[in-house]
Amino acid sequence: MPYLRKKLLKLFDYFTVLLMLFLLFIVFFQVLNRFALHIPLSWTEEAARYSFVWLSLFGAVKALQTGSHIKVDIFINNLKPKTVTIINLLAHDLITLIFSILLVYTGLDYAIRSINRTWQFGPVPIFPIYMALPITGILMAVVIIAESINRIKGIKSGEI
Repeated sequence: MPYLRKKLLKLFDYFTVLLMLFLLFIVFFQVLNRFALHIPLSWTEEAARYSFVWLSLFGAVKALQTGSHIKVDIFINNLKPKTVTIINLLAHDLITLIFSILLVYTGLDYAIRSINRTWQFGPVPIFPIYMALPITGILMAVVIIAESINRIKGIKSGEI
């Protein structure tokens, strides 16, 4: 299972880099067309907006994966490591898992409702764009479940 999780997250990293390069290219193309060629293209703004949304959601997954989310730890700084781990399991991991499940559920509902909709400036279906929510929820759940398992193993083995 750890092998599959590592491969999934590595694929996620590559896709995020490609999405960032696409966003960079599309914004450059938009600026070039608008100011140098004086031919504004409205679809580039919408494509950049949706790419930015995907990148923001994927950034949340990456921050969760690397432990980079903002947290207030003033209350737990003076506690024993085992107590901190248990608090992290109950407060952080459980709440994040519930949030990711809600993200999958509501994101799928929202995406399914958009099946027959298209972009504002073209016949491109909007369904794949809205799938960012459930995909992000699934990836967050994978990361948080793996992190929780590692915490539980640490408690059982006495490392913490």
